[in-house]
Amino acid sequence: MPQPVIASQIVVEDGVAWWLIRLIAVDGNPAQQTDITALSVKVFDESDDTETYTATLSPVSSYVYDTLQTDPIWTLDNTGYNVKVKLPATAFPTGGATYRGELAITDAASDPYWALVRAQALAIKTS
Repeated sequence: MPQPVIASQIVVEDGVAWWLIRLIAVDGNPAQQTDITALSVKVFDESDDTETYTATLSPVSSYVYDTLQTDPIWTLDNTGYNVKVKLPATAFPTGGATYRGELAITDAASDPYWALVRAQALAIKTS
């Protein structure tokens, strides 16, 4: 996992969001469950750095797949993803706000890696 994953996303205020990531290991192959020892996620409102969500994602096997997934939720390409994280509606409480998500990934050598997501929240008029 030599490079950080950096992405942008549009989310809906007070709505659930999914992060689907294709994580590549140092050997150039998709990372597998045994390559990763820990995952945690934090989401911040970028206007004032307020933390809106934090969680340790355990067990790793609930979030990391050993094979690339190409189910209908993945629309980027035909290759697929191997990390899937569901974020609760409480992570994005304010429409019009920009949020920064940080997925901390620790590999088997205890090295840290990051997947960073900038999410723009669309306002819901009934929210």
